[in-house]
Amino acid sequence: MGLVVPFRRANLPAVLIDDSPATRRATEAAGAPVHRIAIPLLYTLMGFVLLRSACMIPLTNPGTDFTPIWTAANKYWAGEPVFNSDYTIDMPHYLYSPAGTVLISPVALFPTESMARAVMAYLGAASIIGAIALASWMVSRRWFHIAFPLTVSFFFITPEPVQWTLALTNINGFMLLLEVLFVWLSLRLREKGVGWKGHFNRPEAWAAGIVAGIAVSIKPQFGVLFIVSLAFAQVAVVAVAALVSIVTFAIGWFTIAEPELFFTNLVPYLSEPRPRFNGSIGGLAIVHGWSDATVMALTVLTLVGTLAAVVTLWRWKEVDPVMFSFTAIAVCFAGGFMVSGLMQNYYAIWFIPFVLTVCRPRSPMHWPVTVLALLFMVANPIWPATGNAMLDEMVTHMPGFMFIALPLIVAAWGAVQIFKDRSESEAVVESEAAGRHALA
Repeated sequence: MGLVVPFRRANLPAVLIDDSPATRRATEAAGAPVHRIAIPLLYTLMGFVLLRSACMIPLTNPGTDFTPIWTAANKYWAGEPVFNSDYTIDMPHYLYSPAGTVLISPVALFPTESMARAVMAYLGAASIIGAIALASWMVSRRWFHIAFPLTVSFFFITPEPVQWTLALTNINGFMLLLEVLFVWLSLRLREKGVGWKGHFNRPEAWAAGIVAGIAVSIKPQFGVLFIVSLAFAQVAVVAVAALVSIVTFAIGWFTIAEPELFFTNLVPYLSEPRPRFNGSIGGLAIVHGWSDATVMALTVLTLVGTLAAVVTLWRWKEVDPVMFSFTAIAVCFAGGFMVSGLMQNYYAIWFIPFVLTVCRPRSPMHWPVTVLALLFMVANPIWPATGNAMLDEMVTHMPGFMFIALPLIVAAWGAVQIFKDRSESEAVVESEAAGRHALA
């Protein structure tokens, strides 16, 4: 049966998210003539876009992000130190932990770097497509919904974030798939209704924990996924993820040559913002020469905006858990990247599930300002130079400002929804009181 979730709080009207099969069939029937024409065209367009962006564009770049991965993986299997790079040199560096090294090391099993890089690029493209397919089903409860070819075509045709992810050949596409799988498994666990102790006996909890553990081992920033675990009291998922992270880190520590270099050489480098390819508040401060007071003000604004966004979204975890999960993760990613030492434009790839919440009955994606902010993130690299140095510099770093803006926009949307629901509830109460008075 489809899911019909009622929501009621004191002084608030019920909000109904109807995902029942009957409702979906009625909606589909209403738009059937348009769909019969549009869907084949959209899938044809998607095919051409994928041919160019997923198959041809990766060949136009030497794989700048992949070379450090390939080098580190080969050093790992050869028993050579992995974290002995000179981080004072301005070049792509290997930035993964011992746990991440263990998980990434199988790329060295390929005979040549070019072969390994091609496999990683094409599997990365497949992971992105798979993640969009699953997320499209989650928001629409229908496989190959019209949102699927539209989303694939849009994100593969814009330079950021997918094209650069594939051209540079990093692991962000795989991480997107882990993000969507985690939310899907967590929501399946929520539907079982067995209580937090019963979660330890559910395969969904173990699978979600393993997925999260792998994600956090590779990129610790993916700890933001646990906002979903917190919302649904899924202690088992966090416990399993912690166990996976500890085990993989231990394996890496005892199998990597000179593992202490991770803490003495790499961690100090990661603890300081770098000016090159860094849109975080710290990185922008170096480029623009901002004062400490400006950095502190923007950091506090970002943190407060992110917290406010999560708080105003919180009531939606029972109303629309899909929208809540994808949106909460997106705002936590945005805020976390900006206050950390590193934010790169292609991190916006992890906002794709949030974009798909436009298919939900209510979502911050229904606000034009949200769409505009996301467009500024992905369209930035193709804007032509204006000749005005200050304006060009601002345009170059526009995605960073949009990462700051996103939590603020979502917080504003959540506050507006609370105000609207209270106003509607009061109107209903007044109407009922007037009816009773008339009858009396």
